[in-house]
Amino acid sequence: MSDLTVKTSVIGCFSLNPDDEDGDLAYLEQIVRMWELPRACLVSRAATHDGCQAVVRFDWAAVATALAQQLQVSKLFRHSPKELPPGWWEVYSKEVHVPVTVEIRGSNKLSKYDWYPDFFIENALYDLFVILNLALPSAADFRTVRLEQTGPKPHEPLLLSAYYLDDYFARGLPWPKLARLDLETVDSWYKRVRNDVGQVPETPVERAIFALLHICRSSGRPEDIVWIFYGFESLFQTRTGENFNALLDRIALLLEPAEEQLKFLKKQLRSMYDHRSSFVHGGLQVVHPMHSDSVDPRSQVKYGDIVDLSVFGTRLLVACLQRYVAENWRVVRFRTSIEPSNDEA
Repeated sequence: MSDLTVKTSVIGCFSLNPDDEDGDLAYLEQIVRMWELPRACLVSRAATHDGCQAVVRFDWAAVATALAQQLQVSKLFRHSPKELPPGWWEVYSKEVHVPVTVEIRGSNKLSKYDWYPDFFIENALYDLFVILNLALPSAADFRTVRLEQTGPKPHEPLLLSAYYLDDYFARGLPWPKLARLDLETVDSWYKRVRNDVGQVPETPVERAIFALLHICRSSGRPEDIVWIFYGFESLFQTRTGENFNALLDRIALLLEPAEEQLKFLKKQLRSMYDHRSSFVHGGLQVVHPMHSDSVDPRSQVKYGDIVDLSVFGTRLLVACLQRYVAENWRVVRFRTSIEPSNDEA
């Protein structure tokens, strides 16, 4: 038995959305309070791997301070724009350092490597990204977050973006509305469905969570729709490419949309389904990676179509996961029933 303690930092921009001029200030205040008075599940994350027990502890004080400053700027921008200080926008792009301590007990064939403690930190950040955004959608954006450089090569940023989950980018969507859930309730559920530090999913819910992470690491690429359908087909246990109506029926059964919402769901899901088929089978006009709409304005339209569908699809997937959280479901079985028809025609 050997013990190891490592002190390091996580660096990045933790920011509210600076573009949301008409957003819900009460919701932004709720996000800031969550970081100012973090629950135990946000401060300390435990994990095990092959005989090693690891505990990762975060000090989020600098993040809370940065978000509180951003909230104050948002309030001034909305109510007293003339009082904004020079360079006010810089509060949204200021990097902060988050002290992190990793304690590892035990040893295995990997514990001798310098990168091993870093693995547990990154794993904890991935878990927190999901937990926080299931509890308060868009509460955590880890797009620029990375570990402090301690070796010859810098760490890559996590690239985990909450863009698709921000209400600001879903203003034109009448449905679904994402819920606000208790953080500890989400954390308790997440521990039931997540296989500790496993890198290969073992349940339909875990596959859907991994798909969500891949989606949030993207930036409006055509394959986002493929990942979204992977999440749906995993969560609802439909076979790849199975009948469109089977997927529609199971989503409707879970979320119970009203009549107009069901019509909207069917229309949007059909657009996503057609987009995926077009992309997979080579019929989609894929935009150049440069995506220069100044040179070719058509690229913005194509890109916008992908983003709009991805915003809807990602929020729909999160709404489904939130229902699982609310019901504390780990595994769900879907059954097909036969009912006699009374239609005598």
